[in-house]
Amino acid sequence: MKNLILLAFFLGLSFSMSAQEILSNGKTYKIVKSKILLDGEDVSSTFTEEQKVEMFKQAEAATEAVKTQEDALEKAKEEVEKQEKELKAAEKAKEKQEEKAKQEVKKAEKEKKDAEKAKEREEKKLKDAEKDREKELKSIQKAQKKAEKETKAIEKELKKKEKAEKKIESAENNLSKAKDKYESQNKKFEKLKRKGKLSPDDHEKWEKKFEKLRSNIAKAEKRLGKL
Repeated sequence: MKNLILLAFFLGLSFSMSAQEILSNGKTYKIVKSKILLDGEDVSSTFTEEQKVEMFKQAEAATEAVKTQEDALEKAKEEVEKQEKELKAAEKAKEKQEEKAKQEVKKAEKEKKDAEKAKEREEKKLKDAEKDREKELKSIQKAQKKAEKETKAIEKELKKKEKAEKKIESAENNLSKAKDKYESQNKKFEKLKRKGKLSPDDHEKWEKKFEKLRSNIAKAEKRLGKL
């Protein structure tokens, strides 16, 4: 507590010594009476009257802050003294409480020993039960691994089957599209042929187109046949 009082005193002293120092444009000036000093040199003439008035106001405010700080320091000292009295009373109460706690500790230690013995007996029972449980668990895990292995094999087979079915479906769709396209083009050709709108060159072009379409159908049938 004495250290706290000394610390508060030096803080107040430090605040008082720098109370008339002000910061302006990034520089620290010191106001002494009606002079403005910068690094110990009078620079009052470098300021306008309005600037001087403002700086003197700041210095006055700083001085007032010192007084406020001193009042606060006095109150802090009184509070420290009050806290010291309360601390002494608390220490006496603490000593009484510690003695009571010692007795309670002795009682608790005895209860602890009795509880430890009971705990040891219970732990032995639990260990025996744990051994039986582990044995049973290993048996269950073995069965689970076997079941998982069988399940994976089934899933693998299903995926293989699904993949094959998708390929077949895709091949069937491709074949159907190829046939539909052939039928569509053939109808268009027959229609033009009936109307007499096809020249020999047109016939040759259509034949090449049909040849390509028949080739596509053959390829689609071949792919489907391999599945």
